[in-house]
Parts: sequence; structure tokens; C-alpha cells
Amino acid sequence: ATPPNPPLDHIETDPFKRNLTVAGLGLKAGAQFAAHQLGQFFSSKNNREARDREFYQQQALQLAEALGKLKGSMMKVGQMLSLYAQYFMPVEAVEVLTNLQDHTPALAWTRIEAELRAALGEQYHDFEIERTALAAASLGQVHRALHIPTQTQVCLKIQYPGVAEAIKSDVHSLSRLVSML
Repeated sequence: ATPPNPPLDHIETDPFKRNLTVAGLGLKAGAQFAAHQLGQFFSSKNNREARDREFYQQQALQLAEALGKLKGSMMKVGQMLSLYAQYFMPVEAVEVLTNLQDHTPALAWTRIEAELRAALGEQYHDFEIERTALAAASLGQVHRALHIPTQTQVCLKIQYPGVAEAIKSDVHSLSRLVSML
């Protein structure tokens, strides 16, 4: 079993910083690919396949980690890649990206609590909420809670603060890119 990811302190919602993160991922991957190819030139034939597998797995880990931290539509892209990547990516990379389906970091309770208080208003005090997320996804996370007046166990699905704006900016960036192409 994969160990739980530590909670995130924040989700980047600034359009420029989100685009910069994605561009940086591409530049870093390109530089690492060039270095890997150069290393392959000097590697024995027997070592090349193992080095390729390790390289693709490492690249996928970096991609999955970055997309998991960005959340929103960027993480959805990673999840979609995990579903269809078997047609164009090495198995090692697909296995790592599949973890975005089940093992994404939650947002820290201190960051999500304010969102929950605002959404529930005075009813916030009617719940005894577990501070550790039961599950985390691209748009929000789930916390187990007890509805005190009725003694009913419930799950609260909480949208990440700023994720709606982040998605709008991602779609806007993508539409600009498409129009340039």
C-alpha cells in the first residue's frame, strides 16, 4: 500500500504561477530527457532498458506530484493520462500516474476549515468533524463527521478554496494556446 501523502499547505490558484509551474515541468523534463539520452549513449546495451524504465518512472513521479499539488483541471489531465496513457507511454509511467486516481494529497485542515465554516455558517457547530481527510481528489476532499443533533454519521465533501478560479484560469490558458495554434 502507498503511504498517505502529507497534507498540502495551499493550492496554487494564480494563473501565472500555474502556467509557470506547467512550463517549468516541460523544461525540466526536456533537460532531463537530453541528459538521459546522453547517458544512454555511454551505457551498455544491457543497461539501457533498465535505465529507460527507471527514467520513465522518475519522470512520471515528478509529473504526478506536480499535478497532484496543482489540483483542479491540471490534476484531471493527469488522471485522464493515467486512463489512456497505456497507448503511448511506458508501463512504468502509467503505473505511477494511476496513483493520481487514489493517492493524492489532501489540503491541510487549517486551510480547509475556513471554507467549511463559511459554507455551513452557524450549522458548523452542529458537526464533530474529523480533521484528517477520508479522501482527496482533484476538486475537493471528504471528511467524516458526526451530526451532533441527530447522532448521524455523515461525510462532508468540501471544495478546495480557489479551485473554481484555478479551473477558469486553466481553461482560459488552454483556449489561448489553442487559438495560437
